[in-house]
Amino acid sequence: MSKKPVGNMEVSDLVELMKCTMSELLEDKLQNLPTKQDIEEVKAGISWATSEISDLKAENAKLKMELELLKNKIENNDRSIRWLENQVSNTKLVFKGIVNEKPAINPVVKLCTEKLQITPAIKSAKTIFERGNVQTVVVEFDNETVASELGQLKFWMLPLYLRSVNWTNDFTAVKRIIEEDPCKDVIMIGDMNIRIGSSQQEIVSLFRESFSAGMKIRKSMDKEINSKGRTYLEFCNDNNLVILNGQTKGDEDGNFTFVSTVGESVNDICAMSSSLLQYVDNFAVEENIWSDHLPISLKMKFNINGTVTNRLKLLPKLSWKDNDKNNYQTMLNINLQNVLNTHEVHNLKDLTDIIVKSSVTTDNHSYKPKEKWYTERCHWARKKVFKSLRKFKKSSNECNKQQYLQAQRIYKMICVTSKKAYYSMISEQINNIKNSKEWWKLVREINNNHFHIGPNISASSFRDYFMKLLNTDQTTSNILYAPSFITVHLLDKEITVEEVKRMLQKVKLNKAPGEDRIPYEFFVNATDEFISELVQVYNTMYTNGIVDESFIKTVIFPIHKKGNVNETKNYRGISFMNSVAKIFMGVLNERLQLWIEERNILVEYQAGFRKNVKPAYRWFRRMSNARSGTGLINI
Repeated sequence: MSKKPVGNMEVSDLVELMKCTMSELLEDKLQNLPTKQDIEEVKAGISWATSEISDLKAENAKLKMELELLKNKIENNDRSIRWLENQVSNTKLVFKGIVNEKPAINPVVKLCTEKLQITPAIKSAKTIFERGNVQTVVVEFDNETVASELGQLKFWMLPLYLRSVNWTNDFTAVKRIIEEDPCKDVIMIGDMNIRIGSSQQEIVSLFRESFSAGMKIRKSMDKEINSKGRTYLEFCNDNNLVILNGQTKGDEDGNFTFVSTVGESVNDICAMSSSLLQYVDNFAVEENIWSDHLPISLKMKFNINGTVTNRLKLLPKLSWKDNDKNNYQTMLNINLQNVLNTHEVHNLKDLTDIIVKSSVTTDNHSYKPKEKWYTERCHWARKKVFKSLRKFKKSSNECNKQQYLQAQRIYKMICVTSKKAYYSMISEQINNIKNSKEWWKLVREINNNHFHIGPNISASSFRDYFMKLLNTDQTTSNILYAPSFITVHLLDKEITVEEVKRMLQKVKLNKAPGEDRIPYEFFVNATDEFISELVQVYNTMYTNGIVDESFIKTVIFPIHKKGNVNETKNYRGISFMNSVAKIFMGVLNERLQLWIEERNILVEYQAGFRKNVKPAYRWFRRMSNARSGTGLINI
């Protein structure tokens, strides 16, 4: 094989060159390889660095712990000061979480003079509870003003559910929260999953005297006590907490809070700091049929200092029922005649009062369904459950319990069946929808409109907002008006009974009324005698040119549209006028429309706000005329 040159070099020379180069590189690599000693030195350095990092972490954790302790110490001092803003009864004040020194008056005086920079005249100081290095002291001042200025009520509300499967961990967490801050008053309420029987608690005489809603002896229908209950009772005793179940007005017998097929017990508990007992007004086990647990309610009363804004409370609208039409008309005539026997009817107030008085017979105690599927059968099954529950609470024997549970099962079954039937009907209606009108009607029936009002907006804020929005500053001069001597019979004639009746045939029912609470139904179904008196009042207003003062009053309901719910500018107001005013304006509107149409005052292309005239049709006519040369288009 012949050797071919590569560039200016022979192949053999190139191979020799590459060998030399590779040999030099290999020798250089072998010389730079780390030795065993080098590897050991690197390992030692890594070990030292790891140790230093561990030491730094430990030191950092220690500093964090010291910082946390310092924060807790500062917080405890702040709590001790804040506690002076607790509840007050006459000249007595409760100090919690102060240093446990004897006599008790010394740390109180020291706290008042050093922290609050006041020197109160203390009559007596008595320790009522102590744990470790802190104590609770009741101090009586010579001056009632000092106690009143210091005492402001603050407490913590803890709604709880202690799970049975993880009860110990959950209870330990709650215990830690309360014990780490002995200064705060606490109300714990909820499902504790414990059995405490009728264990009696010792209440300090000071708080027993102020516990006006309390019973002398605690009772309970649940006689059993378990280990969890003993732990809970011990915790309450250590932290000066009093259990309200069975020893408070409203729950004198200690009613069961849990009733099911597996048994019944009192495991929904309410416990509170003894210093809060003076504010308790009522505690009760309420009725509930959807859950095995019965809800418990606590009612407290406080003396609130400050101005209370007077607010007009709107009464619910009068309820109309077609079945009571005859009774309503009879009462309407009787009440109208009684008024006419004493004086003539000159204003709308007399007539609306007659309607309200006549409508009392229609407000019977029939059920009012909250849901569309809730039928009358559901209503009566529900009443039966409550009746059985009350019977069981009076006499908690096995027979009454089984009757209650059976009634509860039947009620739930009826509700489920009724709900399924309702939504099956809705599904069928959806399948048979023919146009958009039917669709939106069905949507409105299914959807429940929920109105949301921001919690930080007061009624006065809404009033000021709509007052400014609807009453803008006047920029033009006052308009001077002179009555015209020209009369138009169609417009100026007296209102007739036929006009009012014709208007009542056009009104839409089931609409919200105004401030007088009277919907259209009470006018539509009114007697001829009443309509005649109403027409006379209308004519008096129309002739004199002065409407009733109720016409200028509306109920404005704010509806949130977008943005922050706590800003009034994000609400749009809907006004609700009295029905009697809308009927009067409807009659006048009908006259104006008839007069305008008869005289062709409006041009053909004025389609907006006209009956039986569609703007799209008018535009089509205009385009057609333009194309045919009979009209012009001005844009």
